[in-house]
Amino acid sequence: MPVSFLQLPHETLEEILLAAIEQSTLGPPSLLHALLLTCRDLYHTLTYDVHTTFYAQIFTQKFDVVAPHRRLGIPELLPGHLKHELQTHCTAIRTFRNVLANASYDDPQLLEAFRTAYLMLLGDDGKNFAQLTWAGLPILVQDYLRHRLCSSAQENHGWPQENETNSLAVALFWLLTSSSTLNEESSKFRDDLRELLTPCVFAAFRYPCFNALEYQYHSSDQTEHNKAEFPTICCSTSPSRLRSIGITYFGRSVTFSYPILASFAILSYFARAETRPIGVPPHLPLNRAEAIARGVQGPTKDDVEHFNTHCRTHFVESSQSDPWGAGSKSRMHDPDWFRAVECSHILPSRQSLHPPGTFTGRWQGSHVVPCMYSYRPLQTSSSPAYHQVNAARQPFYITFREHYCFSPSVPVPLYDDEAAFNNGLLPQGCRFVQVEGGVNITNETRSFNVFYETYRPEPVADSYSSEDLINGGHVSSRSRFFGAIDIIITGETGHERGQAWGAYKYIGRMRPYDGLVVLLREPLHQNMAELGRAIFRGYLISSQNLVGRWRHIGDEDWEAIFSLCKEP
Repeated sequence: MPVSFLQLPHETLEEILLAAIEQSTLGPPSLLHALLLTCRDLYHTLTYDVHTTFYAQIFTQKFDVVAPHRRLGIPELLPGHLKHELQTHCTAIRTFRNVLANASYDDPQLLEAFRTAYLMLLGDDGKNFAQLTWAGLPILVQDYLRHRLCSSAQENHGWPQENETNSLAVALFWLLTSSSTLNEESSKFRDDLRELLTPCVFAAFRYPCFNALEYQYHSSDQTEHNKAEFPTICCSTSPSRLRSIGITYFGRSVTFSYPILASFAILSYFARAETRPIGVPPHLPLNRAEAIARGVQGPTKDDVEHFNTHCRTHFVESSQSDPWGAGSKSRMHDPDWFRAVECSHILPSRQSLHPPGTFTGRWQGSHVVPCMYSYRPLQTSSSPAYHQVNAARQPFYITFREHYCFSPSVPVPLYDDEAAFNNGLLPQGCRFVQVEGGVNITNETRSFNVFYETYRPEPVADSYSSEDLINGGHVSSRSRFFGAIDIIITGETGHERGQAWGAYKYIGRMRPYDGLVVLLREPLHQNMAELGRAIFRGYLISSQNLVGRWRHIGDEDWEAIFSLCKEP
């Protein structure tokens, strides 16, 4: 006699359903949905009688759980919380499918679905990305940018609005971009996209590129408690960031901050600009040897070819998948996650923002200088008057080093003022003296004298897992740098690249609470003072690109953009 589902023990029923659902890993558990519609008794059984762990197991089948477990610092994710996240994730996937099918970009659920997808990608270890791709999100965000990015521009004097949905759409568009999707784009779509993003990329006076005032080294709470010691100037004309909201994330009440639209727009701009290599002038010498023989300075044909083939913006797929060396792809998203999510019981630390050694090494990329005749209308007009800002893309190469200060030493002091900001978040008159193991930093009056240890890469075999730190197990010497109370970054252009494109030195600091890097660039040699001094500031994004804006010090007429990535 056949046995009904309703007669099976709940544990057996759960095992059968889990095995059946596992056969179709992509998309919501449609089989479960069909069973819920079969009859009232089975609906009641699957809704109320099965254990909550049943739904938690479905979640772990279909979505990634390593990142939230690690970031929230809790020993175990509760089944009830996973059940809630299953509902949230599946609702987002269904929303994307419906919006794509009906082209209904005004769907009231789209904003929440975009927010869920953004957090899913920041926690992606393979499953989340596959689910969002199955839901058609890459195509949806492309269509959204074309049809909705500027839909409310008339209410903003023609400028695209940096609202919640737009900021998420631009961030999602970048996180979902890969070399294959870029190659599939038509030239018309690329041109249209660059035109749409141009105001957001170049209009620094309307689209801020920072989570807080760029001059403010200390967090607002810290500055509030130390106003006498850390005076803060108010000289930024950029609009304020989008307001944070409270959400529930795997059972925790957290504060969610929306991604910075400009940063992700700049990355999309660079990726498409790089599809058009710069031409190689025929009069250039073939290589450096020929240039020396001819007594010619500047780039050679080899230098231009190297720029075209190597100085490219990294996609998430091509970036270093695990900067910690601990076997988790999602770790590269930690900086963006900690900037997006603030949880009362866990504070971002330097090791969560950037593992020691993140910046140490050789970096290459490009920066863009806008042509003033096309940039000025964007700056002076009350509306963006959509047109392409003509700009010259130039390479730059930097070899970075990191220097760490440890307690009980007191780090190099800093006031939250413009002078310190324009000096790479360092006080004026700093002097660096190279000593064994690091640098001594002092000033002309020797009012401070601090030793910073220079980070040196470890052998590959000396890797570790962050769980070693949590469980008190064996860790490598790299873990010593987790106790640092301040990080200073220095760098310079290598001799070969400096001969081609100009030799510079860099010095700056990382802002501790959100990872903003501020770097002062000066000519490496005193006889090249005409190259000028410039200030670069930006964030290391999930795709492992250091991206942001730069300008010459003392020149407020324009802002340019840059993107750097670390050599493998």
